[in-house]
Formats: sequence, C-alpha cells, structure tokens
Amino acid sequence: MLCPHCGFDNAEGRKYCRRCAKPLAPEALAAKPTSPVAPRPRISVTPAPAVNKMAVASLAFSFLAFIVPLGIASVVMGHISRRRITASQGRETGTGIAFAGLILSYLQLLVVGVIFVIAVCLGYELNQKLDHDPYVRAALTERILNGNPDHPSAAVMAKNSPNLMDALHLIIARQEDYRTEHDGNYACHINYLEELGREDELADHVRNSHYSVQVICTGADDQGRAGHYAVTGFPRTESNPPNSPYYCVDETKIIRRYSDAEGVSAVLAYQRHSCPEDGEPVE
Repeated sequence: MLCPHCGFDNAEGRKYCRRCAKPLAPEALAAKPTSPVAPRPRISVTPAPAVNKMAVASLAFSFLAFIVPLGIASVVMGHISRRRITASQGRETGTGIAFAGLILSYLQLLVVGVIFVIAVCLGYELNQKLDHDPYVRAALTERILNGNPDHPSAAVMAKNSPNLMDALHLIIARQEDYRTEHDGNYACHINYLEELGREDELADHVRNSHYSVQVICTGADDQGRAGHYAVTGFPRTESNPPNSPYYCVDETKIIRRYSDAEGVSAVLAYQRHSCPEDGEPVE
C-alpha cells in the first residue's frame, strides 16, 4: 500500500507508514461549511390612516353653528384638526371633513353676525323714538314685564288684585277733598280726580286692576259736580275670568261686592247714586 504522503510501499493492512509514520488512509475530508441560511425579509405592514376625530366633531358641530358657542367650538376644532392632520405625515386623514366644517361654521356665524348688527341698529332706532314718547316707553315696559294687559296671566291677576281696592279707596279720599273744595259737591267723572293726568297714582291703580272704573252722579251741573255719587267696578271682559265679581261704592264709603252685574248695571243705566244693598261688604 503506497503511502500517500511519502510514496513508500507498505505491506497491506498497515495503518501507518513505516517511513513517515503518517496514516496510510486518506484524511477525513473536512466538513464542508454549511452555507448560512439567508434570513427572510421582513414585510412591514403600514396601517391604514385613521380619520381625525376632531375633524369629525368639527363637522358635527357646524350644523348647529348658529348657536354661537357651538359655532366657535366648531371653528377651533376645525383649525386644530387640520394642523394635526398635516403634522401626522399621512397617518391621519380628514382634511376635507374639517374644511367642510369650517365653511359651514363660518357661513352660519356670518349670518348670525349680520342679524345681530341689524337687531342692534333697529333697537337703537326704536330707543331714539321712545325717547321722544316716554308714555309709549312706559306702556312697552309694562307689557314686557307683565304681559298683554288685555290678556293677563293668572300670576299677573293675583299680583294686581289689590289695585282695584286701592283705586276705590283713593277715589273715596279724593272725593272728600273735592267736596271740601267745591261747596259740598262731588266730582262726576274720574278724570276730575286724576290731578296729575296719565302719571297719576289713581290712573295706575285703575289700569293695573284690569277693571273698568266709572264715577256716576245724578243731576250734575255744567262743571261736572253733584251732591251725590257712586263708583262702579266692572271686570274687563277680555282680561278677567267670566265669574269675576263686580264692585260698587258710594257716599257711605262701604265697598260692596256682587256676583252678577244686574244690580251694578242698574246704577250705570239709571244714573243712581247709591249702590244696591244686597252686595257683600268688602271693608
């Protein structure tokens, strides 16, 4: 067996060469290095861009932008959402939604602003007119505070119920003063007892009572004076319930209340100067 190293002829069966002492069998082949397995490439999945929630909220509020606080909130959220969408570099969408919300909000706020300016101008013009007529201003203020005087609410009626009694008491007192100044004669019209005209306390009580108050005299002279008088109080049909009581007072200074108008109507119809005695004394 030839030595593969030195070429010496060795006997069969030997494992080592007698000359060089190297193994006669060929060396084991070095293990072939295994080729490294190439790693699988990573597949990056980019998530779909999300719709910006603030842009959606801006659009939702824009439909109610005529309510000014909601309109302002819609505008603020619309601008903020547009900046955030731009800064997200494609991770968020909704620019068109935010833009639509801004357009709707600005349009409605513009309309509200125009209406406000018109209202201010009209209010200024009305105020200028009312400055020239204080009586109209007082009547308008009364209507705003207490509602329609021809159709008052139950609360207004309850609040103003003492006005009729105050008016009747004031008429009694002023009739006595009038009698003293006019030779024992009474005034035959309520206007003669309203010394200060429309601003008079008596006129205010009568107006707020929702009753029609009349002074009746018999045999009045040409100056509207007589020796006897009676005062009637009829509910205004438009402003009082159908069962409202009727009132009458005369020189006896006794205020009487009636459940129907028959007896009191006779005072008006026949110019009587005394109240029917079947009425219930109030005071």
